Amino acid sequence: MRITCVSVMGGAIATVGVLSTDGFLTPNPANSVMLSRNRQSRLMDQVTIEYCTGCRWGLRSFWLAQELLTTFQDEAALEAVTLIPCRPPMPGGMFFVQCWKDKRNAEVLWDRFEEGSFPDSKELKQLLRDEISPKKFLGHSDTKDRQESQESALIQDDSKSIERGDQIITQVSLSGTKTPSLSITYCTGCRWLYRAAYFGLEVLTTFDQELNSFSLIPSRPPNKGGQFIIILDDEVIWDREREGGFPEVSQLKRMIRDRLAPGKDLGHIDEKVEALVDEMDDDESEEARRFFGVA
Repeated sequence: MRITCVSVMGGAIATVGVLSTDGFLTPNPANSVMLSRNRQSRLMDQVTIEYCTGCRWGLRSFWLAQELLTTFQDEAALEAVTLIPCRPPMPGGMFFVQCWKDKRNAEVLWDRFEEGSFPDSKELKQLLRDEISPKKFLGHSDTKDRQESQESALIQDDSKSIERGDQIITQVSLSGTKTPSLSITYCTGCRWLYRAAYFGLEVLTTFDQELNSFSLIPSRPPNKGGQFIIILDDEVIWDREREGGFPEVSQLKRMIRDRLAPGKDLGHIDEKVEALVDEMDDDESEEARRFFGVA
């Protein structure tokens, strides 16, 4: 199976290579500036959370996602947390968390059907820690044995060192979900996790029948600071550096609607645009309609 990886440079998209099923990226010779001819980058861990939309567990999933990304903010081994809404005909009541080592290998961290309940955030952190950074100490969220050991000896975090290219974003679904999918890459140094999660929750709530997954992707050093990039499938629909700021939620929803479901009614978001258009003359009205994407 061949998966194309894309790079974002100044708002433009360029193919940088092909990801094989064993997790290695073969560089595209046409982009030798981005990747040297012999360089290979391994796709590292990501966590997927599959949740039942009928049970309204989206907010719970987002909360756990931000808990994991906050605790493991400096762990380069955690590349992303992807949220996957489960709709009919999938069984109701699903809450399934996995940690993916590569395309084929995943460790089940939590299955609500099997466990009979939801995980505590500290319990889920411990399970993930054991997979990606076994020596990491989680403070008060750790087990009693670990806390007792910490009193006598400081446990050093022996995280894996990962070579990362500047501004390279890999859009890969490890859970076998189909497009359309949305991802937000955010700068950890700027502490934009909550902003990214807020956008994601708003979008998944509005497009609960159209989007199949949403990924939160932390951008850490040595990547360039200040990144806030929103990708819908393979299209960069917003780049903070290119646009000069963050999008309004209503603006982002219209951009996604125009690409996924042009006939979808966004309610008061569209009503505000229509009201503005009604107060303009014909030329201004036409220009405003083009700008806001209103037919």
